[in-house]
Amino acid sequence: MMMWGKWRIYKRVEYDSGKAKPPPRIIWNRKLQKSKSNSGSIENTLVKNKTTESVQNDSRTRLILVTDTHDAVQYNGPILQFTEDNPLHHESITRLGPDALKSKFDVEKAKERLKERGNMKSADLLLDQTFVASIGNKYKSEILFLQKLWPFKPANSLSLSKQQRLLKSIPSVLKAGYLSAGRTRPQQEEEPSNKWESRHWVFRRSGRPCWVCGAKIVMDRKSSSRVTFWCSRCQSRKNNCMLEYRVGDFKLD
Repeated sequence: MMMWGKWRIYKRVEYDSGKAKPPPRIIWNRKLQKSKSNSGSIENTLVKNKTTESVQNDSRTRLILVTDTHDAVQYNGPILQFTEDNPLHHESITRLGPDALKSKFDVEKAKERLKERGNMKSADLLLDQTFVASIGNKYKSEILFLQKLWPFKPANSLSLSKQQRLLKSIPSVLKAGYLSAGRTRPQQEEEPSNKWESRHWVFRRSGRPCWVCGAKIVMDRKSSSRVTFWCSRCQSRKNNCMLEYRVGDFKLD
C-alpha cells in the first residue's frame, strides 16, 4: 500500500555542519509462536538500530526542503508528487472522506457516505478512504471490536443507532491511539507498557483469549479485503452489546 516514510526537521546550522542525525532504522523480527492447537501465531518484535551517520549520508533520504533556518528531510517516501496548483484540488485529495482526526469530525458527511456504500462489509467500509480518511487496518479491527460488531456484516444492515455509535467511535479510537503511541487498549496497573500483546484488544492477537470474555481471538484472511482480527464470542452475528470506550480511559502524559 506504500504507506511508509517519515519527516524530520533539523536546524539549518546543525544540518550544514553534518551533526544532524537521522531516525533509527527499524526492523521487525518475526517469529512463529506455536500454540496448543498447532495453528500458531506470529510474534513481532520491534528492533531499533541506532545510527551514527549524518543525515547527509543517509540512503533513505528522498527529499530535502531548505529554508534560512531549518531543513525538512523526508525519508523513504515511495511516491513524491509536486504541483504548482493547490493540492487540495487534486483528485486524490478531493475524493477522501472526512478526516477522523480533524478537530471537528464531520459525522453528517460520514453518515451520507455510509449510506452510499452501505452494501460493503463493515470491515471493508472502514478501510475505504473515500468513506472516512485515516482508518488503517489495525484501527479497523479495534473499532469493530469495541462496538461489538461482526466484521463481515453489511454496514446498511446495522440499525441507525448502531451506525451512529460506530461513526462517533471512529474519532475517539483514532485520537486515543494517536495520543498513546498507537495503543488502543488502556494500560492496566502493573502491566508492562512494552508488551505488544497487551497494547490492543484484538489486533494481531489471534489464538489468544479475549480481554473481555476469554474466547479465542480469530484471524480471518478470506472474508474481507484485508486480514481481520475479531472475537468469536463478543463479535458473533447475534451479539448486540458494546464496550464503552472513552479517550479518558487512557492515562496520558
